Amino acid sequence: MQRNLSIYCAGIAVFCLYLLASGPAAYAAKKPEKPPVASRQFSREEFMILNLNRGNDSTGTHISDSLRQVRQMVRDLDKSLRQLQQAEREFAKSKGRPDDHFLAPAAAKLEQSLKTAQQLEQELEQSRTELKDSIHQALIMAQ
Repeated sequence: MQRNLSIYCAGIAVFCLYLLASGPAAYAAKKPEKPPVASRQFSREEFMILNLNRGNDSTGTHISDSLRQVRQMVRDLDKSLRQLQQAEREFAKSKGRPDDHFLAPAAAKLEQSLKTAQQLEQELEQSRTELKDSIHQALIMAQ
């Protein structure tokens, strides 16, 4: 009990020293930062274009989220295809017919799905790049 009380008192002492060291005097030396001055004022329509690639519910965010999900889909489909091929090999070997492909139709569909997902991933990457470039070009031309 005596040990717990001394540890508790030591903790309070350290906390008090921390408060003294980081009190108002520690912050008095800092000057408030001025907000950056914009070189030009944007119109409402220009802000709409600018915000297409910013914020939680923007076009750019939706494209990035979709791209992340498609990349996960590509990984999952690839893993599924490899699992299917491995299971098919083991099954064929266990039946004494290693050259037979019992699950070939399912494997073909998975391969087709994987290629489609990879194409979608490339399209989304291009869409994101094109959106950024188009926004930049639109704002430059508007000057």
